[in-house]
Amino acid sequence: MLPYPAPIGLPVCAAGTLYRGPVRRLLIAYKERGRRDLAGVLSLALVHALLTLPAVRAALSRPSEVSPRRLLLVPMPASRAAWRARGFDHIGTLVRKALVPLRQLSRVAGVEVSWKPLLELTRRVADQAGLSTTDRATNLSGALRMRPAAKIHPAHTRAAPETLVIVIDDVLTTGATMAEAVRALAAGGVRAKSAAVIATAVRHPPQNRLALLPRGQRD
Repeated sequence: MLPYPAPIGLPVCAAGTLYRGPVRRLLIAYKERGRRDLAGVLSLALVHALLTLPAVRAALSRPSEVSPRRLLLVPMPASRAAWRARGFDHIGTLVRKALVPLRQLSRVAGVEVSWKPLLELTRRVADQAGLSTTDRATNLSGALRMRPAAKIHPAHTRAAPETLVIVIDDVLTTGATMAEAVRALAAGGVRAKSAAVIATAVRHPPQNRLALLPRGQRD
């Protein structure tokens, strides 16, 4: 699943659900109103998104010499202001919750699943709400980097296709944040080809509208 138009460098993305209605209210309550008890149910949507990624399905259901033997989840970092306001790492918390069922599934296939906070913000960024696709890309350009203290296992580098690096975020809108995360990881020697989010707010291209409707509504 990709936003339209997709920014350069955006990886293959999967979302657990749509960012609207009850899902939107749950995420806002979790992030902005201190409802940490919602992390469990929201992490299930993240697990669903991960399991819809073709490379993850291949690793867990059809293990082979060419399928990934390791899954590394890389959460999107929060700003210092967000940390102070919320009092916790909302993406990291969801990732840790999602690891429990993922490891149960991966154990059968002999796949290792882990997570590592590889990214950090290098500067302040403006609130993304209300920004256009172009403005979001400009706002985030060069805003992320690999954490200097992060220890990178050789199996997680570009030369190790047996590891699937997956960037994790809560909502996918224009894809600018994901593209910047992939750029920052690549600059640090880590290749991320996939991403997963709880929900997507992307709009599909107009020419695909009929394909998204139930068959009886296409005429």
